[in-house]
Amino acid sequence: MVVAAQVTAEKLGVSFATDVDHGIDVRAAAGAHRAYMCQDQDKGRPMDIDALVTAAQEMGVLAGMPVPIIDIALALA
Repeated sequence: MVVAAQVTAEKLGVSFATDVDHGIDVRAAAGAHRAYMCQDQDKGRPMDIDALVTAAQEMGVLAGMPVPIIDIALALA
């Protein structure tokens, strides 16, 4: 999903200072930490699905680029 979002954003003219693998490595090195969306779910609060997943899907539409994995994740969420 992250790669699809990055490729879509790049097609829309966004550039990134680091690559996806580096971002994943940084987060993995942080140790045992639950993402804030998981923490929200644990506490019964609404998750930021629209701000993250829906926005990535909409970027795909704007770029004329299919994002099937994002589509599936959004449907499951």
